[in-house]
Amino acid sequence: VDAAAKDGRRDVTAYLESHPVYSELEAVRRFIFLAGLAPACKCHIVHLSIPEGAMEVRRAKARGIDITVETCPQYLGLSEEDLHAIGGVAKCDPPVRPRESVERLWDLVIDGTVDMLASDHSPHTLASKTPPDGDFWSIPEGVTGVQTLLPVAVTEGMKRGLTWPRLAEITSTNPAKRFGLYGRKGDIRVGFDADLVLFDPSESWTLRANDLYYVNKHSPFVGKTFTGKIKATLVRGQVVYQADRVLAQPGFGRFYRMEMV
Repeated sequence: VDAAAKDGRRDVTAYLESHPVYSELEAVRRFIFLAGLAPACKCHIVHLSIPEGAMEVRRAKARGIDITVETCPQYLGLSEEDLHAIGGVAKCDPPVRPRESVERLWDLVIDGTVDMLASDHSPHTLASKTPPDGDFWSIPEGVTGVQTLLPVAVTEGMKRGLTWPRLAEITSTNPAKRFGLYGRKGDIRVGFDADLVLFDPSESWTLRANDLYYVNKHSPFVGKTFTGKIKATLVRGQVVYQADRVLAQPGFGRFYRMEMV
């Protein structure tokens, strides 16, 4: 990073070159090494962008290390070509990767190697993500992702063989089990909270900035056409979103302690 900045390079390519695959892979391997020294700890890797890292986690699990890994929608729905086209709104860390890596990462999501899909919602202002001088170093990392997680997963995943049960695992069941919420969250069962999404898998729609419910209305997926749309959302049995309206009121949320076993 310092070398590129010193040379006066402020472009997307310089940013990508400053975040090579091997640096992320080295971090994953180092974390796995430390996890092996603390066998009583439950270890989790966030924001994985590379298939090579997922394969390291698979090998670590085979050795008995208690470790899980997540990826994010931007690493499954965007590639380096998109970062060049979109610019700062798509800047994240780790960065999005080449198309070949995206496809290989999808394979590892579908076959169960990657445990979960997380939104990585990072609500920077649009002004900070689109500086007038175009200096890519000055743009904060992170993309908005809560509202587009499911549309990206369904639209891109179903093209590649993602099944509905597997989608439920990576977005709900596996996170609930890993973070001590299973028994209340993560499944449709008697005694669990009625947290449900009503989803029309056939409806086609294009995301516009005004469709976003964020304070900062930007997303790298603005302008993308999705297949499948959320029609309603229920939390603890109560409808909190329906007909393009958020119905929940401030204070509706409830804190649950993690019950680790």
